[in-house]
Amino acid sequence: MDSTLGKDQSWIPKVIKKKTCSTFLEDTTTQSKQPLCQCGNPKACHNSVATEDNFGAAIVSRWNTAEHTTEEPTDAFGDIEFFGKGRIHGKFVRLSSDTDPAIVYTLITQFWGIPPPNLVVSVVGGEGSLKMKTWLKDILRQGLVKAAQSTGAWIVTSGLQVGIGKYVGQAVRDHAMANTRSTAKVVAMGIAPWGIVYKKDRLVNPKGSFPVQYTVGSDKEADHALDDNYSAFLLVDDGTNNRMGGEIQFQARLEEHILTQRTGIGGRGSIEIPVLCLLIKGGPNMLERIYKATMNNIPWLILAGSGGMADILAEVMVKSFTAETLKEEVEGRIRKHFPSEDVHSLVELVEKIFENKHLVTVYNADLDGTEEFDTMILKALFKACKKQSTNAEAYRDELKLAVAWSRVDLAKSQLFNGEILWKSCDLEDPMTAALVNNKPEFVKLFIDNGINMVEYLSYRRLEELYSSVAGNSLLHTFLQKKKEERRSLQGKEATLLPDSASIDGSHRSYTLLEVMKVLKDLMGDFNEPMYGQLFKQTDSRKNELLLKPQELPYQTRKCASPWTDLFIWGVLQSRNEMATYFWEMGGESVSSGLVACRILREMAHHQPEAEGAQVMKEMAAKFAQLSLDVFNQCYRHNEKRAFCLLVRQCPLWGRATCLQLATEADAWNFLAHDGVQALLNQIWWGEMDRNTETWKLCLAFFCPPFIYSKLIKFSNSTEEQITEKTVSDLDSIDGDLLIQPSEVSWMFSSWFEMGRVMLCLDFMVFSFRLVHIFAVNKQLGPKIIIVGKMMKDVFFFLFFLGVWLMAYGVATQGLLYHTETRASWIFRRVFYRPYLQIFGQIPLDEIDAARFHSKCSTGNLTTGLEDELSPCTNAYANWLVILLLTIFLLVANILLVNLLIAMFSYTFNKVQEKSDIYWKFQRYNLIVEYHKRPALAPPFIILSHIHIFIKRNIRKVPTVKGTLFRMDLSEAVTNRLMTWEAVQKENYLVSRNRIKRESNMEQLKRTAQKVDSVLSYITDIREHDRRLRVLEKQVDYCTEALKWLAESLLQSDLIRNNRAPPTFTGPSSKKDSKP
Repeated sequence: MDSTLGKDQSWIPKVIKKKTCSTFLEDTTTQSKQPLCQCGNPKACHNSVATEDNFGAAIVSRWNTAEHTTEEPTDAFGDIEFFGKGRIHGKFVRLSSDTDPAIVYTLITQFWGIPPPNLVVSVVGGEGSLKMKTWLKDILRQGLVKAAQSTGAWIVTSGLQVGIGKYVGQAVRDHAMANTRSTAKVVAMGIAPWGIVYKKDRLVNPKGSFPVQYTVGSDKEADHALDDNYSAFLLVDDGTNNRMGGEIQFQARLEEHILTQRTGIGGRGSIEIPVLCLLIKGGPNMLERIYKATMNNIPWLILAGSGGMADILAEVMVKSFTAETLKEEVEGRIRKHFPSEDVHSLVELVEKIFENKHLVTVYNADLDGTEEFDTMILKALFKACKKQSTNAEAYRDELKLAVAWSRVDLAKSQLFNGEILWKSCDLEDPMTAALVNNKPEFVKLFIDNGINMVEYLSYRRLEELYSSVAGNSLLHTFLQKKKEERRSLQGKEATLLPDSASIDGSHRSYTLLEVMKVLKDLMGDFNEPMYGQLFKQTDSRKNELLLKPQELPYQTRKCASPWTDLFIWGVLQSRNEMATYFWEMGGESVSSGLVACRILREMAHHQPEAEGAQVMKEMAAKFAQLSLDVFNQCYRHNEKRAFCLLVRQCPLWGRATCLQLATEADAWNFLAHDGVQALLNQIWWGEMDRNTETWKLCLAFFCPPFIYSKLIKFSNSTEEQITEKTVSDLDSIDGDLLIQPSEVSWMFSSWFEMGRVMLCLDFMVFSFRLVHIFAVNKQLGPKIIIVGKMMKDVFFFLFFLGVWLMAYGVATQGLLYHTETRASWIFRRVFYRPYLQIFGQIPLDEIDAARFHSKCSTGNLTTGLEDELSPCTNAYANWLVILLLTIFLLVANILLVNLLIAMFSYTFNKVQEKSDIYWKFQRYNLIVEYHKRPALAPPFIILSHIHIFIKRNIRKVPTVKGTLFRMDLSEAVTNRLMTWEAVQKENYLVSRNRIKRESNMEQLKRTAQKVDSVLSYITDIREHDRRLRVLEKQVDYCTEALKWLAESLLQSDLIRNNRAPPTFTGPSSKKDSKP
């Protein structure tokens, strides 16, 4: 709907009308000072046409709204603001009782901005000065209003501060105050007669009120004032004044129209909106309304114990009666509670209602409890829609309704109890709704009951799922950004894909191209992009993938790995339970968990909200732990297969290995696992004997020729392998080789000084590299990591120190040497001298006026002499210089230095707690770097490059180091390895579930379930006991009747028999008759 139409409501008087009395018929039954019409309005309120005497009015004795009213444009509509309540503006409109319900429904949902309901609950019964019991108030607040909020229902009452409407408004208010964090608003709608509304004249404005100030008084008539807890008011005008009941027919027609509408659960618009009527108390006039509603298949929920007609119907519906006993029972109860009413007609209505017993459900708070009121509503709808067919198509709407209300328990007990034959195609739409609305319990239920995920998930449906993401989510931001980039790359003149409506009804749609680019940004460039095989590279110059309309054949194809696709979809939306379930159902568990960890940690960096970022970090830690636990299970079962699992290239994740994924995901605990460290030890030692003494290693380190002797033992090593290993082991030594400065100076004498400087810097760098090598050691490694972490603290310290140095240095330079023109000396006195003052080198001869020397330049000497002497120190404000020096040393030496020490202490304690994990993670990076770098150091590195070129291109010797961290297995071996991993994952899940079942919490849950089962059995026993009592009464009645019949026959002359009739002999009498 156009936004301008939503704001401009000037069309309302043209479409919606009001009713006015067109014929004055005097009411002779009332006694008043001025004549009243039978419509309730005084004669003065009628126009001249209505009050003129005519023959038609003379022969009519009873006023009728259909014949004696005319319709005119409505003069009351717009927004209403309750004075002093601080409420958001509500909506209201005065409308004729004959108004088309379709127009009203469109006005509510499209122009007033109230979302379409998933359910309409019409609360009726309590009228006038109703005194609500405490338990009834709890049911309205904790049951009805809570159920309406969770299901997205409309609550319809009179909307007035009288009767049941008053208490429903209070329940809405109390629930809103108790649930301040909830964003879902309860929609309460009032449908009341226009003629009884308090101060309705204030609402009249032919042009509309936006808003109108509505004040509620304290007089008696204020009972019929509008309640400020309602969202909208439909004020039905049937032409009467101060008369009740004019809205009943319109409300019934509106409910019938809503029944034909379809709600957008899951974006499909495939569920008809159910309507339920709730009866609380009620009088005899409610029977006619109940009967007409049941004829239109509208279910009713009767609140037993609320009094009035509700109790009578509750007794009738619960107990079992025959036709005769039903009539007697109902007649007796009606005479008792409503003696002045027409009992015969009321009994007939009850009998007709009893014929549609399946549409009436009785709610007993003592047996059902206030917490399960939404369950009772859904059961009432299920009961009303109960069919005898076993075809699943007849129950689709009920299933979708259960999904919308998140009532998986009722779906299991009512729809998946084995009586209905569900096919995979029948569960596809409910499955989509469950996925979009994040209902993992229903996803599990549908999968357990036979939905085929391979047939269900196509690439087109996967794109629909990505198009259904929430507009305020981080994933939506990423996808929208990539879509805009695609548009800009294709240009304004290029043909784009049509933006078809997405699954949630919006006009945005995303393709797997955007998903692929988002995953590429989140995963990094270390692997091939996911879904890259679906698209063609059409622009080689820009190296970008562009999507053309003719390149969409993949959409009709089924997903090759549906569990993995849904797993990534759940991870990108941070759906913990959903993603965990798909991880359990999918394959490649170790690598999948590490991928999820990488994606979630990267998304946490882009999440602007701290709470959302924390949720993502917790999910990342969870999946990293799951991968670690599964790998631990694999390692305990078979070490060699576990090693293959770590270095195997995963085609599903761009041919990346588990070690690469763990490194990119910063899964330190995974890399610190004993199995990973055992593989690293095997790679690090290679063919060398691990039991080699340390002194032998040190000797070979400082004297490489000993490697060729028998000092170092190798196992199963060929001459070529030994040679390669020797070259590799030379990396630590050759990395520290130095270039002799004498050779360089003789060759390039003009560059000697520069070469010496570069050589000195190179020596520093290579010395630091020597320290880096010792990170492999278990004792030195954590300390080196601590030093590296502390270097970051030093940079923060230097930032603060630099600001303070510059502030102090510039101030002292300006006070002491304001005539200084030499740039080098200015820089030295501003930064260098204050830095040395921190360590105690304070030149008092240049700062303290009492110790100034006389050799200085005053500016009057020759130019050459001024260059040799420094300018004279300015003695003015010398006390300020001393004060600044004192403050500078106080801040720098005490405050900043102690801050640095505190930062060092915090870093040390933080790293020391996990020093082993830090060291193992650093050790992996060092070993990878060791195998990637050439053996020799510059400038001899050219020899290593020549050796590798000859070995790979001329001798065609394959690399050995490349297979240490990456292994490409055949398809058959990969399938066996993945099957083995899946078996180990199942073993892990079984053991985890067993531990979970043995926990105290699960035992308490099982005990609570058993108690609930016992209570249900007790309830059934009570029901059987009640039925037995009814049967006993009927048997007693039959016994008395037969007894009377036998006595009558004995006293009559119809039967001649000298023998007495038989008597009943029970078990006790037989026992007593024995000798």
